[in-house]
Amino acid sequence: MMKNSDDNSRSDSQGAAVPGHPDSGTEGSNLADSGLLQALIESVVDVIQIVDDSGVVRYVSPSCMQTLGYAPEEMVGKGTAAFMHPDDQASVARDLELLKESGESIQIENVRLRHKDGSWRTFEGVLRDCLTVPCVNGIVIDYHDITEYRNAEKALRESEAKYRALVEDIQDGVFIIQDNKMVFVNEAFANIVGYTAEQIVGMDFQSLVAPEDLEIVADRYRRRQAGEDLPREYEFRTLHKDGITRVMVNMSVGIITYNGKVASLGTVKDITERRRAEEQQRLLSSIVQQSSEGIALVDLHGKVLFANNAFAEMHGYTPEELLGQNLAIFHTSEQMLSVDAANRQIKETGEFKDEIWHVRKNGVVFPTLMHNTLLRDKSGNTIGMIGTMRDITERKQAQQALWKSELRYNDLARNIPGMIYRGRTDWSCELIYNSETIYGYTPKEITSPEMRWADIIHPDDRDRVFREALEISEEPGSIIQEYRIIAKDGVIRWVEDHKSSRFSGSGDYEGVDGVVFDITGRKQSEDDLRGKTEELRKKHDALTEKNIALRQVLEHIDSEKQTYQQQMSRDLEKALVPFLRKLKEEAPPTRISEFEALEITLDAILSKDLDDFERRYVRLTSRESEVCGMIKNGDSSKQISEDLNLSLLTVQKHREQIRKKLGITNKRISLATYLRSH
Repeated sequence: MMKNSDDNSRSDSQGAAVPGHPDSGTEGSNLADSGLLQALIESVVDVIQIVDDSGVVRYVSPSCMQTLGYAPEEMVGKGTAAFMHPDDQASVARDLELLKESGESIQIENVRLRHKDGSWRTFEGVLRDCLTVPCVNGIVIDYHDITEYRNAEKALRESEAKYRALVEDIQDGVFIIQDNKMVFVNEAFANIVGYTAEQIVGMDFQSLVAPEDLEIVADRYRRRQAGEDLPREYEFRTLHKDGITRVMVNMSVGIITYNGKVASLGTVKDITERRRAEEQQRLLSSIVQQSSEGIALVDLHGKVLFANNAFAEMHGYTPEELLGQNLAIFHTSEQMLSVDAANRQIKETGEFKDEIWHVRKNGVVFPTLMHNTLLRDKSGNTIGMIGTMRDITERKQAQQALWKSELRYNDLARNIPGMIYRGRTDWSCELIYNSETIYGYTPKEITSPEMRWADIIHPDDRDRVFREALEISEEPGSIIQEYRIIAKDGVIRWVEDHKSSRFSGSGDYEGVDGVVFDITGRKQSEDDLRGKTEELRKKHDALTEKNIALRQVLEHIDSEKQTYQQQMSRDLEKALVPFLRKLKEEAPPTRISEFEALEITLDAILSKDLDDFERRYVRLTSRESEVCGMIKNGDSSKQISEDLNLSLLTVQKHREQIRKKLGITNKRISLATYLRSH
């Protein structure tokens, strides 16, 4: 509240020569008598006081009337505390003491003095020690009224605080863009794009726009800066700091003058959630309309306000036909008894869930599962009822079929050679069915507290069975186990146990459900089969050894056969070729061609061994073999065509294939002659 003041301060220069009182007998009275000092004091706007050593006012300038509403005589003779705000008195008293100790002028600030109308005025001023000045003999206080300044300053601070709070606390992002640069953003804007406000200032605004929307945003910015009238509001995607995330915003922007230059001032609102909500609303609407369950909304009078497609179709109507209809059209008079009971339950509990029969537009009745709840407004007042329904005709039919199946199951279970059981976590059993003749134990014995199923498992198999079963105790699953049990008579029997784990609704393991079959006979058969398999393996090994010896014999025979065939070909060539040449020389000219053909055929036969011919012959199809036989017998193509019911073209193709497969490339060789010679 105080500051040291130098000797050249304004207040000091005004107050230093002020006399203690206009009537004082000091030298200053001559100045006062001249009227100059009086005129000077009366012209000063500031309030000038002279107080004595104890703080009593000895003089106050006439300006106090204008500033504080008091006449000077109302203040003179009273202590300064009489007019000073209680919260400021101690501080001023300290300043006065400090002034007397140091003798240096002290500047005071924000001192509140009470106006005559009861209000408080704020002053700043200077305290100057003039106690030793003969013409003053007191402390001069020069008060300058700064109430309006402080009020304006306060109003400005409040206004700035208000707008700052508005900008900072508003959920919408606020920004100013100038020369393509971000010059101001609030925290809400920064949060939208993932930066801090300090990081954004100075950035090119285009770096904050998603690439897919940059062209339109930049274009609108340029056109708006150029003065073109464009819509203030539009939507686009911003680019998050991570470079991946897009945030859909709604922007409202306008042109302002900022620091003497054109700038864009705007707000952005993150509408991602709104878009998501709109999409969710559309999705929910689509789900309701496409739901397989019937959904309807009725008012308190039972009139239909809404019905989805499924609800309408179940009853044979269109949704439009149902609007405004009363619920009574969905029920026969006989069904209304259960409907009235359901309505009473809804009024009492607010909900109904059970089976209700309905009737279609064509008069056919059908069962439904209804779930109706009261619809309330925000105040909790009932405004209607919303109901969902499911046509359970197929379920009813399935239940009927299940009932019949259970009858058959019970008959079947009585004939199962095994046990159907529900096992607990301690390996005790709850039997559903037990074939006593197999294990020798009665259901009462197996389910008694003194006995567990684990007790009759063979000791050598028990650990393995426990270990395998542990796997399905941790999460739902099924296993098939084979192990031995010891029957009541001490006989060891093999069983096959099909078990599935069972868990409660809260996920706690409760045990297993399973079926145990006696597979002792199968195991014995498997043992017999393994014995016979081993016997066959030994016979197979012995036979394999014999086959190796036989293969060696056959290879020797094939070698001998090949040698024989080659020798026979040489003998035939040696015996027949000279004879055939001699006949050809003696034959008349008209038959020379026949002998030439015979020579070619004989040459073809002798040039290939018999095995090669046999291999080629085997490659003929059954139809080709049939045609070969007829050609060999001398049948013409026409006769073959008629006998086999084939076209002449097909017969000709068969002849070509036969020649090709038999390797007869020389067209001068007669196919019939070739076949007869082989």
